Amino acid sequence: AQGFAWGAALSLFLAGWFPYLLLRALRVGRFGALVGAMAFELSGFYVAWVHLPTLPATLAWLPLSWLFIERYYGSRRMREAVWAGAAMALALLAGHPQIGLYVLLASAAYLVARGLAREVAPSLGGRIRAIAGAGAVMYVLAFALAAAQLLPMVELARHSHRTLSTGIAGFRDYLHFAMPWQHLLGLTLPDYFGRPNEGTYWSKPTFPEYAAYTGVLTLL
Repeated sequence: AQGFAWGAALSLFLAGWFPYLLLRALRVGRFGALVGAMAFELSGFYVAWVHLPTLPATLAWLPLSWLFIERYYGSRRMREAVWAGAAMALALLAGHPQIGLYVLLASAAYLVARGLAREVAPSLGGRIRAIAGAGAVMYVLAFALAAAQLLPMVELARHSHRTLSTGIAGFRDYLHFAMPWQHLLGLTLPDYFGRPNEGTYWSKPTFPEYAAYTGVLTLL
């Protein structure tokens, strides 16, 4: 129990520290960076999943990956892309394949979106080369560093209960877990549907799947 608590505290700390560093690199003021970091670290999605250590431990590395992508475009030093790849590898090694995939996709989206900015290179060809070069380094390194865990995971996935319902039928089954529109109230009212730890939660199971709280200040 003590180790679990320390692990959760470390995960929450990293989920606040990394976004703060990212926002400061984007020239956001200290107060704005603090608000942004708290919005990520203390969001309903993040806090509600603390009981499943692999999920927040994986998600925490996303802002760090974005930070090194930002530094790469600011300096054009390939070593920043190497660090971004290392951050993505740590996300893959943290143990939650689904969120790890999201980290990879979100990092790719950020890499492309920032790379298309005019300040990166005067020509479109130059911007595309910057994106391709960093992307190759990042993803080859990420998969290479995490391969010792990824390859057994792929083999193990064939025995997962989630592989029993594939195709359209399986997709329809998972639509049953889609978030009802009423849960958009949770963006500003996190306790509207009650709390499971107090036995007052009364909506669709389970609570963490629909914890969308971001805070009034964040929305404003």
